[in-house]
Amino acid sequence: MTNNEQLLDDELCPAVVIKLGKREYRLAFSMASVLAMKAKTGRNLFTVEGWQNFSLRDDPEAILAFFWAALQTYHADLSFERVSRMANFGNMKLISDKCEEALRVYLPKPEPDADPTPEPTQAQAVGSGTGARRG
Repeated sequence: MTNNEQLLDDELCPAVVIKLGKREYRLAFSMASVLAMKAKTGRNLFTVEGWQNFSLRDDPEAILAFFWAALQTYHADLSFERVSRMANFGNMKLISDKCEEALRVYLPKPEPDADPTPEPTQAQAVGSGTGARRG
């Protein structure tokens, strides 16, 4: 990939980097990610219903699929099985936090004259829905 292609990719699909072990991975939520998530879980990330019971305790496969889907933009060669082997009890909080950060990059920006304290949406609370306790 040339530098220009890399810049274009970063402009179109900004990524959040996560380091697992000795490797770094780029997380992004392009439409490919959204469609991969829907194909894997049936969850539509554009609807409130798609976020219902979205927690590590209630649906660990959906949380793992969310991570896998976030990898699909830049690491489409990683299978769901391979990604499931990358995740464990020790790193799921990091994974969920980084996925939440990556998703926030793609959420619509508030209008300049909008209420500065909008009600949070389910999509804006992904990490808190993974069952990880926040201190």
